[in-house]
Amino acid sequence: EVGCGCGVAGVAVAARDATSRVLLTDGQPSCLSAAAANASAFADRCATAALRWGDVAAATTMAAAFRPTVVLGTDVGYDPSSHDALVATLAACCRPAAAALVLVEEARFRDVHAWFLEALEAAGFALRERADLSGKIELR
Repeated sequence: EVGCGCGVAGVAVAARDATSRVLLTDGQPSCLSAAAANASAFADRCATAALRWGDVAAATTMAAAFRPTVVLGTDVGYDPSSHDALVATLAACCRPAAAALVLVEEARFRDVHAWFLEALEAAGFALRERADLSGKIELR
């Protein structure tokens, strides 16, 4: 999980799938401490690591070692000033194992959300499915 905050999404994956191995990453030490505490029940399958968005070398090294099949981001695209660094990090995390990217985003402002999707597309990501809060699913 990239930008895990307190780790709730990654911990939910670990709770749901007993075969999963989850790496919770964030650039803020306080977030990593909270994530580690929340993941403690799954300590044999969950780990934390510092990862600053834009540090492509670190993201590449981490992804090569961990070999993710899914890269998860939850509410990470809200700040347009972070989009370039975030998208570069996501690309580096997905590249080694051709991992799927799953993003769960609240579209607070349509233009910001659109800019984030444009940055992802420019980096080679393709939107395949989109669901909104009403449960409507759009396939592409």
